Amino acid sequence: DENSKRKELLEKALEKLNDREKDIFIKRCLNDPPSTLDKLSKIYNISRERIRQIEVRAFEKVKTTALETAISENKETLIENKKNWFSYLKNNFFIIIFVRK
Repeated sequence: DENSKRKELLEKALEKLNDREKDIFIKRCLNDPPSTLDKLSKIYNISRERIRQIEVRAFEKVKTTALETAISENKETLIENKKNWFSYLKNNFFIIIFVRK
């Protein structure tokens, strides 16, 4: 099922984050409603700007890992359908990133 594949990709990507990055990423990007920068800055005793920087770095790591995993797991399909490879990754990437736990 597509949804379980997306969740699996997200879980693999989250494994690449350290504990603080993972916690901030989940609380800022996956929770509904997301935690505020102010709230997280008080929890971690660092500035809101530092929380934002960690969030951006974590998002980049998740994005890169998800894309690498999607490419490696679907290499044969992508080779067979060279015309559609970019469209496939683009469509699946945005869905992967916003799947909630």
